Amino acid sequence: MKIILSRKGFDSSFGGVASPVFTQDGKFLSLPIPLNSPEAERLGYDVSYNDLNLHGHNYGHLVQDLSRNKRRNQLSGDMLVRLGLDLLKDVYPKRDKAWRPLLGQLGSAQGHLKKQGIGTGDIFLFFGLYNWVKKENGLYSYEKGEKPFHLLWGWFQVEDVIDLDRPGDKIQDWMSHHPYFYMPGVKGKALYLGSRDLVIDEKVIIKGGGVGIYDKYREDLRLSRQGSGKCTDWLVPTFMYSEDKTKLPTYHQDPGRWTKEGDRCGLKAVSIGQEFVFESEDHPGAIDWIVSLIGRGMS
Repeated sequence: MKIILSRKGFDSSFGGVASPVFTQDGKFLSLPIPLNSPEAERLGYDVSYNDLNLHGHNYGHLVQDLSRNKRRNQLSGDMLVRLGLDLLKDVYPKRDKAWRPLLGQLGSAQGHLKKQGIGTGDIFLFFGLYNWVKKENGLYSYEKGEKPFHLLWGWFQVEDVIDLDRPGDKIQDWMSHHPYFYMPGVKGKALYLGSRDLVIDEKVIIKGGGVGIYDKYREDLRLSRQGSGKCTDWLVPTFMYSEDKTKLPTYHQDPGRWTKEGDRCGLKAVSIGQEFVFESEDHPGAIDWIVSLIGRGMS
């Protein structure tokens, strides 16, 4: 089974600000990036930030408030959103009854996943850029003095992969809401269908646990080192390291990026790239770690 550390949601390049962890209860959500595609709009794609809600928070309200001091990245709730990673039914109410979670990927990131042979049973662990957010007098704002950090926020076990360049008969009518169907000129697209249950070695480990987000902030979900001013300064479980550099997560196979620190490892994570892949069989303890994270944090 392969494990993919997958960067998703807002960052300094896409969206321009951090996704929120709410100070009042520690819950969080991942803000998906804007869809800057006149062609998609012309073809009828109409999902905007204002259409999305989670934990009682409207995404349109959030993106407007959190980006209001960013001249280059000022966002509006009316903007179209690229809901390429569509995990939770409740986020967007206009659903077909047959809806199931989908992950879309394209371009070089999809090329990397394809090269690594990602398929049925493999697990994505999503992380993104976050910061603490408060709501006062109806406005959202970041807590002063807090630095953005990388946080694990969700997971997705693959049931099937659909190559949209050669889909065969795998496309179902309910999938038509996905933004990739409104980007006909873009090649190299794929959809990943989420598993209903978390399955390890052909055994159901967590019923209904194939896809989800963690319920709230916990220290064991944080990747960035506490007290560091750099979000790419990570502190990760020791099992993630290997003396054999070919077994290290892709894009992180330079041993100089790693330092052993007791029962943890320091890692200088790359600042670009979306999908970092490693094989669970090469890292004893990885599966137990994933099962524990999901079992203790299902939303």
